[in-house]
Amino acid sequence: NHRISGVDLETTYTRSFELFGGGPESMTWRFYGTYLGENSIQNKGGLRDERAGQVGGGIAGAGGLPKYRVISNINYRNGPVSVFLQGRWIDGGKLDRNRVESTTRITNSIDDNTVPSTFYTDLNLGYTAGVEDNLNIYFKVLNLFDRAPVSTPQSIGRAGTTEFNTSLYDVIGRRYVLGVNYQF
Repeated sequence: NHRISGVDLETTYTRSFELFGGGPESMTWRFYGTYLGENSIQNKGGLRDERAGQVGGGIAGAGGLPKYRVISNINYRNGPVSVFLQGRWIDGGKLDRNRVESTTRITNSIDDNTVPSTFYTDLNLGYTAGVEDNLNIYFKVLNLFDRAPVSTPQSIGRAGTTEFNTSLYDVIGRRYVLGVNYQF
């Protein structure tokens, strides 16, 4: 018996204007927000296991289930030039829903069971050209401020431990991408 409930919100606003000249200018703002109210499972005859809010690893098939996630971006275009800036916020939560937070040594306890929220920023500069605007040259900087991943240490049976939840957090760090797209 699996229950999942929550709310997703997506909104977009675009406006054309003249500020710098040089071509048709526009600004687009997009917002994506997610609230995960429940993500629980109950095996026959067992207790309900609520997983929403656990951002540490340890959930089979799910790398982290923060209660809130927000992605927002703004894209400025001036003729063939575009500048795209994006922010990604991941809510904090529990490291392990099965652990009890306690500074006294008891079975299944942990000193600090909280994981802080984190924020990543991405930047993309683009230039579009060609007879039918079919050539796009771009330069991206992902994780612009080189934000380190949040530490979410977990035991993984005989294999040892892992320090980061790689399916939820950026574990690579700042990276640069230079690319060209051409549509025939």
